[in-house]
Amino acid sequence: MRRDWGSLVLVTFASLLAALSVCAAVVSFSREGLGPNSAAWMQAAGSIAAIAGAVLLYRSETIQRRRERRRLGEQNAWAIRFILGQAQYEARSIAAQLIDKDIHKRESPRRHWLLQSENCQNVCRVFAERTDHLHPILNQVASNALLLLKQLDEDIHKVSDSIEKGERPSMELTSDISRYEGHFYQLQQMLDERMRGILHALNRGGDMMPTSLLEVWKVPKGYKDPDE
Repeated sequence: MRRDWGSLVLVTFASLLAALSVCAAVVSFSREGLGPNSAAWMQAAGSIAAIAGAVLLYRSETIQRRRERRRLGEQNAWAIRFILGQAQYEARSIAAQLIDKDIHKRESPRRHWLLQSENCQNVCRVFAERTDHLHPILNQVASNALLLLKQLDEDIHKVSDSIEKGERPSMELTSDISRYEGHFYQLQQMLDERMRGILHALNRGGDMMPTSLLEVWKVPKGYKDPDE
């Protein structure tokens, strides 16, 4: 976390002005007694201290809001990571059941499997549509997970059609479903990798994205605003 040099400079400057005002008030009091000049200097010292305090309070509240937004954003990222793990588990569970050589002799698992997928989709959809994420990559990861689950639904229908006909699902379909676990794992790994970079950037920017450090956005020398 970068140090708040602005607050440090403000406190130092305000303290110096207040101290000078107090010194002037003491000198005035020693020369003239409790007169209008000493009272004015004391009032000036109090006004400076009050203004500095108000500014510091505002800066403190602003920093606190930034930290709170970051904490909430990190919780959202954790929730997305959780649902990726849950989707991975559901895909693994469905693939494991397909290994059963007698699966085509049992009741169709279509409804149960689709409910497993739908539960994950409902959560993914919530996070895919949110606009308060730390970074758009979180929307993208949640959207990708949602698309994968919809594709899983299509394959669930295909294997369920075979099972309901009393046939064993083909090896090709079984292999397709077994790959979803790996797809969700890859999304989880991508999320972890990107979050490390995001948190590093937030640390550099004081809990905000350090856009001022982006070279391509810096105004070059001699730049003229086309709207001027």
